[in-house]
Amino acid sequence: MSKLYTNNTFSQKLYDGCEFAYQIQKAYFSKMKEFLRALGVKTPMSAAVSTEFLADLKSVADELDFTAENFYWDHPSFEEGKLWKDPYYYNNTNQLKDDSLITFMPFTSILKWKDKPLVIREWAVPWPNSYRGASILEVVSYGSLQDFDCLILFSYRANKDIDLLREFSFQADIPVWGLMGICAKIFLNEDIGKAKNKINLLYKKEDLFYPGSALNILYKLSWITQMENASLNGPVSEDSSIKFKKSGFDLKNLEIKDLVFKTFKNKYLENNIYLSDTKEIKKDLNQGKIEVNAPKVSAIAGDLSKETALGALKSNTITPFGTLMAVSLDNKNLNDSNYFLIKMTTLAENSNQLFYKDINSFYPQKYKLINRGNSPITTLGEPSQIPTTIFWKGRKIFEIFLKNGSFELIFDQDKWLFACDTPGIKVKIYPDFEKTKITAYFYDNLSSIFMNNNSEFNYPAYCKYLEITLLKKIKNTGGGPISPYILLNLLQEFNL
Repeated sequence: MSKLYTNNTFSQKLYDGCEFAYQIQKAYFSKMKEFLRALGVKTPMSAAVSTEFLADLKSVADELDFTAENFYWDHPSFEEGKLWKDPYYYNNTNQLKDDSLITFMPFTSILKWKDKPLVIREWAVPWPNSYRGASILEVVSYGSLQDFDCLILFSYRANKDIDLLREFSFQADIPVWGLMGICAKIFLNEDIGKAKNKINLLYKKEDLFYPGSALNILYKLSWITQMENASLNGPVSEDSSIKFKKSGFDLKNLEIKDLVFKTFKNKYLENNIYLSDTKEIKKDLNQGKIEVNAPKVSAIAGDLSKETALGALKSNTITPFGTLMAVSLDNKNLNDSNYFLIKMTTLAENSNQLFYKDINSFYPQKYKLINRGNSPITTLGEPSQIPTTIFWKGRKIFEIFLKNGSFELIFDQDKWLFACDTPGIKVKIYPDFEKTKITAYFYDNLSSIFMNNNSEFNYPAYCKYLEITLLKKIKNTGGGPISPYILLNLLQEFNL
């Protein structure tokens, strides 16, 4: 019997039953794969099984091409006997403030087996969770750190209600889908680095066939470095120390979990803030935010109440929650890039949406979705007296007097493109040019041009985007030149 789990009350018969089930399922996968290959099926094969039972996962890893599973945070709950029927209930919590084993990283890291690809075949923090907009940066950041092979957002709806927010439909959800393109670019280009080290969890036979949940405190180390499971062949080493090797960390005996955790805590976990071993990703449980400071990406998601300073990017905002990203688009480091994007997204709701705690409901401690609402979708953008201010390499370049809402800029040499989903908002730009030409492009395919010498304007209604051409360069008096173009790929995310 396993000595790994302190609350182990299972009988030996359950261990034997778990091993028997593993052998039966492994044989089934082997025969099914052989049958499908004989039919001419060439695609990679996998199976979705239990996330927490090692024997279940190992049967897939042993016989199929990759491991795969789903991850959902704040999945809806239902009243007894009313599965998938109104009303829906949610916790409406921010997973960036949570360090439990069911958050994205510990929960999915148990799926990774040595030398086997891993696909997160479905993931979502569904609407109407108010904090879902921070999820995409977290998933992409830690998916990159762990070197996951594929991340699939569930889902994109194209048949009905396409202009509304729904539980698992993100095609019109600006805080999530509005970042999908740039986050896909980050993931595919490996702009956030994989972990420098790797922990191989070498399981003994009696641990592999433990008939309970195998999620344990060690998997929290996935916020720090790469994790993968493996079977231990041969006798267990009596040495319970952590041996650092060139290829990473090898754990010979899982009974040392407390020692391992304390060892990492001294370096990568202080005051409830996890730092990756690449030093590019920081998860702050106190504020409920994640920060990324990589050569080609500077980003923050979650609590925006404090000033952000990440690499070349510095910002402050009155908006309390959202995602702010600066991403290189020319494959150069941000400090050297002449073509880069700055984008901010915050919230999104359906008009007339009703979502709150009802102490007289079936789940009085949860939020109840009273009314899904209707179109149009709103990002709750409104004018503010205090601007969101963007600094680049120590120099103020942009102010927008907006609370919530969303905006996007792309900088390329002496042109900018700028878009905002909230009309009438005051904007100030601070280029090192004394004269600008601004061309406004509207949804009816009309355009208008106006000259601007003071670089202050209000964002026009029904405007798709502004093209800002910098005409006359000011003599550089220090602080470094900045040459921006806001070339914007709006797609369908600004549904004005």
